[in-house]
Amino acid sequence: MKKLIALFAVLILTVQAYSQKKIKVEEKNDGGHQALVVTIYEAGSSDVEKEWKAEMKKLGAKVSTKSDIFADDAKMNAIGDNTFDVYAKVRKAGDDAVILTVSVDLGGTYMSSAKHGKEFKAMKDMVYKFAVKITKDAIGGQLKEAEKVLSTQEKEHKSLVKDNEKLHKSIEDNEGRIQKAKEEIEQAKKDIEKNVKDQEAKSKEIEEQKKVVEGIAAKEKAVN
Repeated sequence: MKKLIALFAVLILTVQAYSQKKIKVEEKNDGGHQALVVTIYEAGSSDVEKEWKAEMKKLGAKVSTKSDIFADDAKMNAIGDNTFDVYAKVRKAGDDAVILTVSVDLGGTYMSSAKHGKEFKAMKDMVYKFAVKITKDAIGGQLKEAEKVLSTQEKEHKSLVKDNEKLHKSIEDNEGRIQKAKEEIEQAKKDIEKNVKDQEAKSKEIEEQKKVVEGIAAKEKAVN
């Protein structure tokens, strides 16, 4: 029950927190050039890095991680026929958030909304979808764990209900046996009383019969 209350409290806090958090991709200056910056919630840094590498490989890029994540010769139809390089940094931001910073080198110039409107929008959409997916996947994992705990608690509750029913049945059975035993004891007491009276009556019969036997014996003895 304590675990269930704690889980419920966590879920309430999570809902309240997410009512104030919204995944938003922003353009910011990063070391003298423009970059796409997004906050990803609930996922760990290592998970974000792993998934971003996979995303870059989908674009045909050669990925290396000497310092940050470098994707060489990536290609996206929405950006054009030419390849481009992607530099990504993953930084932890608090207990439940990771900041992903993405810079795109188009070949001598970095992508920006001012100079590459169409291309920038395409990349921004990709980063946004990535952030949403990773956040949802992370929360989905939490949901599975929470549902697993809930399932266990429901089974435990069901077991407790069965135990309660068995205990009540045991009480009813024992009460029935006790009642029957009480009735048998009362009957035995009555039978004892009757038995005592029957013994007394039989003792009188015996005494009377002894006198009859003695009389007949005397009669027999008197014959010469």
